[in-house]
Amino acid sequence: MIRPNHNPDKRDKSGKQAKCKCVNEIKRGAPSFYPAGNRGFTLIEIVIAVFLIVTALVGLTSTTVIAIKGNSFSKMMTTATTLAQDKMEELKNRSYTNISSGGPEVVQTSYTRSWTVATDSPATNIKTIGVTVAWSWQGTSHSVVLNSMAGN
Repeated sequence: MIRPNHNPDKRDKSGKQAKCKCVNEIKRGAPSFYPAGNRGFTLIEIVIAVFLIVTALVGLTSTTVIAIKGNSFSKMMTTATTLAQDKMEELKNRSYTNISSGGPEVVQTSYTRSWTVATDSPATNIKTIGVTVAWSWQGTSHSVVLNSMAGN
């Protein structure tokens, strides 16, 4: 709000420029004479700011959910790989004549492990061992397969 009769270029009788009272009032902390619209935010600015913040938070939330699901799948994959490696080591530590196919066996209630042994493959006196660990995650079947060879 601008003061009525406000003239900052006012001169006294001798021609000197007189001091404007509004400068002294502003220095003392009196309210300024700027229009009210310049002192704060408009409703539309606040709505836009809130919209941007909400959009960013929704994006962060969905990214967090995806990361958690990815970590869960990675944990299951790591567990399945470890179970397959354990069985492979067990089979390879047996004597050549005692290595045979087997399974399926349920391990840790979520995984099914089975193994196959092919004799004289790919050459004579060599057994090809395949260990498969399968599990279901979010309605989809997954599996890890390890293959190795053992010689006589």
